[in-house]
Amino acid sequence: MRGAKALLSAGRGDVDLTSLAFADGSHHMSNKRCELPDKSWRASKKGYEEVHVPAAVHQPQPGEVLVQINGAEGDPNVMPEWTRPAFEGMKALNRIQSRMKSVALETNENLLLCAPTGAGKTNVAVMCMLNVLAQHVKPDGKGGLGILNKPVLSENKSAH
Repeated sequence: MRGAKALLSAGRGDVDLTSLAFADGSHHMSNKRCELPDKSWRASKKGYEEVHVPAAVHQPQPGEVLVQINGAEGDPNVMPEWTRPAFEGMKALNRIQSRMKSVALETNENLLLCAPTGAGKTNVAVMCMLNVLAQHVKPDGKGGLGILNKPVLSENKSAH
């Protein structure tokens, strides 16, 4: 590969992608020796290879506590009562969700969560949405946000 200066052509900021391509294309593997975890398996197919790796089973760390959905109001390891309908059918948040609860539900901090499929990112997003909704509750306890369905929005748009 050429140096970074050579990648920028004529000062326009264009990047020469051809110079970045691997000579072996998608068949490039820098690690020639690859060991898979126990109970993993491979299946060679025409034009590709499937590699199945079982999900890791994590043991709780000493002192790690999962946030419970139901429990004593005010306990930091229990979801607030007003949030519980959103998590109906669950007993507790998982490890990632429990660690993200305070930021997602109790602060206005920006949040970036990268986790594997099935790790619980959607429930963290639900906590973020509940946080925003809670900020718009009126003193009488009613919601301060109006939610319109699509046909109503379409009618308003065509009226203008």
